[in-house]
Amino acid sequence: MAMRHWTGRLTSLRQVILHKQESYLVKKRFLHGRGSGRGKSRDTPNLIMEDKPVVDAHSLHKPVMVEEVLSFFAPQANQVYIDMTFGGGGHTQALMKCAPGITVYGLDRDPFAHQIAQKLSLHHKGQLCPLLGKFSEVKDLLSQREVSMVDGILIDAGCSSFQFDSPERGFALSQDGPLDMRMDANRIPSQPTAADVVNSLDHVTLTQILRTYGEESNAKKIAQAIIDYRTNFNTFSSTSELATVIACCHTHRDAKSNRDKLGRHAHTATKTFQALRIFVNNELNELAVAVEAAWDLMRPGGKLAVLTFHSLEDRVVKRSLQGRHVAERGTSLRQKRVESHKDNGAQKWEVVKRNELCADDEEINMNPRARSAKLRTAIAVNKFSSCISSDIQQILQKEGGQSQTYVQSTLHTRALLGEVLLLSLSN
Repeated sequence: MAMRHWTGRLTSLRQVILHKQESYLVKKRFLHGRGSGRGKSRDTPNLIMEDKPVVDAHSLHKPVMVEEVLSFFAPQANQVYIDMTFGGGGHTQALMKCAPGITVYGLDRDPFAHQIAQKLSLHHKGQLCPLLGKFSEVKDLLSQREVSMVDGILIDAGCSSFQFDSPERGFALSQDGPLDMRMDANRIPSQPTAADVVNSLDHVTLTQILRTYGEESNAKKIAQAIIDYRTNFNTFSSTSELATVIACCHTHRDAKSNRDKLGRHAHTATKTFQALRIFVNNELNELAVAVEAAWDLMRPGGKLAVLTFHSLEDRVVKRSLQGRHVAERGTSLRQKRVESHKDNGAQKWEVVKRNELCADDEEINMNPRARSAKLRTAIAVNKFSSCISSDIQQILQKEGGQSQTYVQSTLHTRALLGEVLLLSLSN
């Protein structure tokens, strides 16, 4: 009886979705000229910018907590920074205005954001250097430009506003579009889309993704509904199609009571979309790699600022700054105090403030997407000793032709230390 009721519910649901798909296709043909045989295919997002004046970053993406970030960095003349999530370039432009001669390497995995950076770099020659790639590729991209150390790094995790506001990217619930969610767009053809995920994975895997990355309490029920729909009717291809199926897994009371942090109505599929987006783009692993790479790229005393927008991102950053594994189970306050006294020498980051900073009410009113923003700041420590030890190893390798006893003698080691100290101070 329950199965018959569920099948009937899916049948009526399919009729609603087919109507929405038809309206969506008519709208796409009208916008892209497909009715006359011209224009791009539906599956290829239009990411090519026309030859227009420089794009106003604030019209596409409003940067979050700019004043707090600049206050922490306190930029000086001729310093070098990395904006590891360039987006619309709001933070980058604010940094370049702070002092003369500041150079910013603007990294982004989104081809559209990279095009914005390229256009903006024409008006900031020598100051802005666009880089196209993921967090895990930043060290290789910088080494190609012979950049080894910088003064500060900014990481603004999550999606940008123009990714959410572009229906063809498939990130948002508010507008219908293809179920894509790839931050890299078509840059990596082998990367699976969100549609590939929901149309191919089994119930156990889908449940694990929704529960882990979306913290969805109804993960098991939603995963079963996804499998039932794609088995009995059709594979998923649009955001509204998936959102409607997910909505059927919640009661009317759940739909009415589901609110965001500002008390506004939130769609019941929000957590599922977040989980799929994080899984498709491998966001949490990339974020952990970014914090590790930041320490390797930082000068002694270099500053790191990380903006996160949900608890999973913040947990990864917090544990990475504490030197803990991101998958490690939580410990009590007493255990943390005991562990903190065990090995202070291995500490990589000195956290500036114990608690994260949040956007103030004025900024949230102007930019509601700042409501979930948290800023964590840290300073790279123990970089000086690590630089010296690596330089000593290089010099000792050069002395390989001499006798081993001579290389390891006390006087020679002291001479090497003095030479490396002078080199480090001169740099």
